[in-house]
Amino acid sequence: MRKTPAKKPMAPGSRRQKLQPPVLRSRRRVGQAAFLLALVLVTYSNSFSGGFEGDSGPIVTQDPRVQQVSRANLGLVFSQQYWYPTADSGVYRPLVTLSWMFNYVLLGNRDRAGGYHAVNLMLHLSNVLLAWLLALEVWKKPVAAFFTAAIFALHPVNSEAVTNVAGRADLMAALGVLAALLQHARPMSASGWRKVLGPVGIFTATLFGVFSKENAVVVPVLMCLYDIVIRREQPFSWRHMLPRYAAATSAVIVMLVVRHLVLSGLPSPDLPFVDNPLVGAGFWTARLTALEVIWRDVWLLVWPQRLSWDYSYDQIPMATMAGGLASLAGIVSVLAALIWIVRRHPAACLFGAFFFVALVPVSNLVLLIGTIMAERFLYLPSLGFSGCLVAVLGVGWSGSTFARFRPVVAGCLAVVVGALGLRTWQRNFDWTDGEKLWASAVEASPNSFKTHLAVAYGLSRRGLNLGNINDALDHARKAVSIVEGLPPLQNTTSAITTLGTLYKMKGDLLVYRDPAAVEDWYRKALETLDRALPIDRAYAQERRRRELARGWGSERIEVKGYAALYETLSDTYRALGRLPEAIDALQYLVRLTPLDAKRYAQIAELESSTGHAEDSLVSLWMAETVSGTHEWESQLASAYHQFDPTSCAGAGPSAVTSNRDCPLVRTHICSAHLRLVAALSETGRADAAARYRLDGVRTYGCTLLQ
Repeated sequence: MRKTPAKKPMAPGSRRQKLQPPVLRSRRRVGQAAFLLALVLVTYSNSFSGGFEGDSGPIVTQDPRVQQVSRANLGLVFSQQYWYPTADSGVYRPLVTLSWMFNYVLLGNRDRAGGYHAVNLMLHLSNVLLAWLLALEVWKKPVAAFFTAAIFALHPVNSEAVTNVAGRADLMAALGVLAALLQHARPMSASGWRKVLGPVGIFTATLFGVFSKENAVVVPVLMCLYDIVIRREQPFSWRHMLPRYAAATSAVIVMLVVRHLVLSGLPSPDLPFVDNPLVGAGFWTARLTALEVIWRDVWLLVWPQRLSWDYSYDQIPMATMAGGLASLAGIVSVLAALIWIVRRHPAACLFGAFFFVALVPVSNLVLLIGTIMAERFLYLPSLGFSGCLVAVLGVGWSGSTFARFRPVVAGCLAVVVGALGLRTWQRNFDWTDGEKLWASAVEASPNSFKTHLAVAYGLSRRGLNLGNINDALDHARKAVSIVEGLPPLQNTTSAITTLGTLYKMKGDLLVYRDPAAVEDWYRKALETLDRALPIDRAYAQERRRRELARGWGSERIEVKGYAALYETLSDTYRALGRLPEAIDALQYLVRLTPLDAKRYAQIAELESSTGHAEDSLVSLWMAETVSGTHEWESQLASAYHQFDPTSCAGAGPSAVTSNRDCPLVRTHICSAHLRLVAALSETGRADAAARYRLDGVRTYGCTLLQ
């Protein structure tokens, strides 16, 4: 009688899951998804009380495009760079700017940060679900997929992308990448017109990602990686995959073309040395340092105890040859190990390669970007790290060898997830309290000039007094000492200007407490601010040189500089009674901001104090013209009454408006237009100059403007 061969024991998670009823599998998956989302909601429940910390203020509250839905603003969203109008970043992310408009106008959040935090959290929840679904496709094991998604969902490094309002670009880019990759990972079972839905979905998701942040260009590479590693032993046709690759690649090409067309017509971007010192290093030094930064990133993911929102100069030193080559050897060894395990553990190989591929666009290895290191850059790569951690602990491995240890390992991972969630909860409090955020940054990045400046700014925002201004001065001095010695083109005006401003404020605070010491503090402020002038002028000259080298005419080149320097310089000169110098500082400030009516009014006040009454009237008319309102009418009427009570300029001492038909007033208005047109023409604003020239000719008949 023939013996029936004994059945081999099934590997846990291999066939048993397939034999489960579909309804049971569906319920368990819904339960896992609900539990994941609950973990995220609990962990980030304390993130809604934060304000606009870090870059969020300039990007959101200072962007006029997002404050009203109009054709003009929508046009500016797609025709201007991301940081408009506060900086020339060379970054193009129109969908993120549209999301600010959605919050500001449609949801009515305006300058209340709670709604912005809610949208960020919704995006993170969506990404967690997509990461979980993708992990299920890769692992084919619910426990491994759950922990992969849970570590990604709760890792403290990702707090900067989720709790920081400005981290939305990383959230939206990751949403596009994960949606496209998940669509690609699904089997091609459809036929006919439904077969087109796959490529269309990939194209749409990739387009969403790349117009949110540039690092989403990795989609085609990740798709190829998935096919090589996961589908390597599965029956599939590369030819059938071509429409999907074409869809993802086409979306990337569309973004690159549109981005080039938009940015080529805008001023060249700034890459400050103090934000990314690699721009001032040699090619190989920069790349070896970038490799060392990758290991710093890995350590942050392994041990996220000391986190910082900034790693500017001089926190990360340049790599030595030995250190850089050691970092390179380490990365090559890791990549070799991933290749070695591709047959044994393809899921582990995929997640490891995912980490490196997702990190490359923000690593400074290919292109130098605006900063040397940032925790928000690890948002998408952290999914690869999460999968690797699960793989290293053996949760996703098959075979009887690991079966007996799997509950223990799962318990250990549960402890890890809990610890990460607790650290994220703590980190959220930093992001919701500016002072804690700045203090934690100084502790984690004590050699960064910017973290010390942030503390000084924070104390100033809270309100400076004789009890805390010395603390602000200490941090400002530390910031200056860090950048001191850098050549002008690599230095920054902000640190010295902040220190000079604090000296001026210290003098203001001592007016009643110690009047004899006030002038000394003002002079100290003036000496400090004077040190910033060569740096600012060198920056302006370099900007002009770059634009001329691009073939731009001088009439298109705007004068650039640090406006706060000249504003404080003028205030300091005025406090010392040196009014002509105060006017000169304001005149240069006007070159930087020629459409700021407030500056012309300040000049008018100083000109009046120095006995230049007619010049003061012209400056007031410049303020009135630029403002586009009648804000300065009563001040003009009063000034004309003092200038010549018998003239036709006003209707008497009680007049609140000036007589614009009076020849004297017309002369002053035309002089104001003439000066305004000259100022705009000389500072690269030819369109605005033409507009005011036409207004002067048509409205007031100014013949000198023709």
